[in-house]
Amino acid sequence: MKTILTMPDTDIALLTMEGEGSPFILNRRTMAEMNTLLDEVERRAPRALVLTGTGKFFCTGADIKEMAAMSGQELYEWAPLGSRLNTRLEELSMPVIAAVNGMALGGGCELALACDLRCASMAASFAVPEVTLGTICGAGGTQRLPRLIGETRAKEMIFTGRRITAETAREWGLVNNVFTAGTLLEETLELAREIAQNSPYAVCRAKRSVNGGREMMTEEAMEWERSLFGECGGSRDRKEGMTAFLEKRPRIFTGE
Repeated sequence: MKTILTMPDTDIALLTMEGEGSPFILNRRTMAEMNTLLDEVERRAPRALVLTGTGKFFCTGADIKEMAAMSGQELYEWAPLGSRLNTRLEELSMPVIAAVNGMALGGGCELALACDLRCASMAASFAVPEVTLGTICGAGGTQRLPRLIGETRAKEMIFTGRRITAETAREWGLVNNVFTAGTLLEETLELAREIAQNSPYAVCRAKRSVNGGREMMTEEAMEWERSLFGECGGSRDRKEGMTAFLEKRPRIFTGE
């Protein structure tokens, strides 16, 4: 198993979880490798990041063999490895889009939940089956899933461990789009390109506004939005965007 970072476009990064014919699982080594590659993503500063898997698997979650030998205290200390990885994805300055090509189970589903947007193959499926193993989600699943699809449907998934199809995931609001297996990656990259055409300075602050405002009361969240709106007002991208609009010419954004 390995994770590969490529740049299909100048402004788009692609992170591929390669199981090499087997399910891609999350253990200490693979999570450390992903964190190292996220360091490189931050250094390159693309305008969008796409995360995908290979074959029948997106990511099937934690390494059960590794977990089975742990005590309760060891599991408690191990859990932050996954939650920190997911929080890091969530807090990247650029939008992160999951191209869910196959099974996204347990920690793999939690990984997709941490992304800003999710596109899925018709062959994809989603589940948080931890209760069938005598445990619960440990990397944010019980928190992010209800915020995306509502508490009632999230509890149904969490309490039963039942797997849902890509079409059901779209109906429930878990994924944005469903594509054929053959077109998933290119369609997701096209979505990333559409985002990348816009001001990266503004897109970054739009992401911060949405994410940061979730935990605030409405009045506080509105003030948070206003402060970020004010930051945009002083940016070169704001001046370029409005000047280009008035001059009826293409925009050239630099992210400043």
